[in-house]
Amino acid sequence: MKNKLSNLTFACLSLLIILTPLMVVDAPLANADTSYNPADLMSDSIFTDTSTMSQAAIQSFLAAENSGLQNYSDIENCSTIKQPYSGTYYPHCGSSVSAATIIYDASQAYGINPRVILATLEKEQSLITTPDPTQSQLNCAMGYNSCSGFVGFFYQVDNGTWQFKSDMELMSGQSWWGLSPSSYLCKSSTSLYSAGLYPGNSVTFADPAQYDGQGNLIHAATPITLTLGSSATAALYCYTPYVGPISQTGYSGSYNFVYYFELWFGSVLGPCYDSSNLSTTTGAGIVRYPVATGGPDSLALTLDNNTGSACAEIHVWSPGYQSFVNDYATNLPAFDPTTGQIISSDNLYGNGQSKLIFVKYANTGSGNIEIHIWGQNYYEFDNEYVTNLPSASPTVGQVIAGDFYGNGQEELAYVKYQNTGSGKVEIHIWNSNFSGFLNDYATNVSENPPTIGQVITANLNGSGANSVIYVVYQNSSSGKIEVHVWNPGYQSFRNDYATNVSVNPPNIGQVFAADIYNAGKDNLIYGLLEGGGSGKAEIHIWNSNFSGFLNDYATNVSAFTNN
Repeated sequence: MKNKLSNLTFACLSLLIILTPLMVVDAPLANADTSYNPADLMSDSIFTDTSTMSQAAIQSFLAAENSGLQNYSDIENCSTIKQPYSGTYYPHCGSSVSAATIIYDASQAYGINPRVILATLEKEQSLITTPDPTQSQLNCAMGYNSCSGFVGFFYQVDNGTWQFKSDMELMSGQSWWGLSPSSYLCKSSTSLYSAGLYPGNSVTFADPAQYDGQGNLIHAATPITLTLGSSATAALYCYTPYVGPISQTGYSGSYNFVYYFELWFGSVLGPCYDSSNLSTTTGAGIVRYPVATGGPDSLALTLDNNTGSACAEIHVWSPGYQSFVNDYATNLPAFDPTTGQIISSDNLYGNGQSKLIFVKYANTGSGNIEIHIWGQNYYEFDNEYVTNLPSASPTVGQVIAGDFYGNGQEELAYVKYQNTGSGKVEIHIWNSNFSGFLNDYATNVSENPPTIGQVITANLNGSGANSVIYVVYQNSSSGKIEVHVWNPGYQSFRNDYATNVSVNPPNIGQVFAADIYNAGKDNLIYGLLEGGGSGKAEIHIWNSNFSGFLNDYATNVSAFTNN
């Protein structure tokens, strides 16, 4: 279903939908569902990134997918492209070249990501996954103008890619190739959408009813109103103005576009399709996921790398830990856990918001440890800080969050475990812009790597400052994981507990705090990633003296090795 622009022989079609694919690392998320945000289909930076694939990389991709295009060629007929035209846009005018070359040349000519072209070829005519396409499929390769008047592989790829670029330029108020912004096809409402397709516009899509061949209703009309989040989103809706997967609407083009883009190349919203650090230690963790006042804390599984999206991922459990209520492929490319860490904070420095934070310890552009605080949906960082500390491995020191002063807000602190001047584990509490420390403490614990013991905070009392706790994971005198609660000043412990859990390194099982029961105070929790009797990652919530568990959960995530 293409719409045709009066006075010009082009049309649009291609709905897009965003899903954040939650793929698996060693074992997690084998059955994870995708989710999609129809208001934000793709970031502009990804849509227009022409550097993602060379001609050779496109050819290798087609061969790897056993696509019939790997052995297909067509003539770059430059007489059919839009005017005015400079021959420098296509370097092989009049020559018969491979499909991979045509895709690459079109992407470079118009400034559109070649991966967008590949995903469009698949969602329109299944040309990537079909080993022996028909001539009809090739003639209508990108579904441009409903294949009317522009028949042939080169014509389709050239005109479809041109359409994407034209929409981006014209909707942005730019004249382009002799066209004025008033020529933008989707500048005003139609029977399919209520307002012009521009970023920031609130648009109601009609989503018409669908009937089978006998006239029976198979899908009732369900209009949906969206605020379009990017120019790429607007351009993709202009190309195919339908919202929703086929199970909801009877039209699956946009869903398929995003499905295949993310299956092959990573997130449609983040820069993760470059797939860095995917073969290092997995670096998975379980963290508190604070919720709004009035509800218990949730828990989230964080994945640093080896993810299907090639991004760091965050998966928020529903109660009972048998499914995820939210899955996020973040804007952060997968990273080596020896260089960074994802942590949780509640009401950080009194800003009223609960945040997940990416701490970059090593290989930073600034040369210092950096704090990156995520915004909503993890598509971008709301705030980023260069701290006063030079970059160092997390085996030397790590960042934690806690209400150290009892003022109802959390601060970040740097816990230095090794190479300390004092010979002790040290706690340094940052000011709000991380340029200096509010307080510095050398504790009563001799320096030790964090594989032996780690500092955490917990609201054990329900009021006042958080308790600061030293958890001994290995080499304890009791042979158990031990919990030692400091007195103020960190020179002695007010409570010492040998738990019911035998010693284990923290990459096997982690101790953390959360208000699971909405009691206004935290429980300590043991998150066991592997080695449990269930064969799953397990969550065990301790009683108040750590002699037993109040509740035990085998989650929906298979046990996996985190090393």
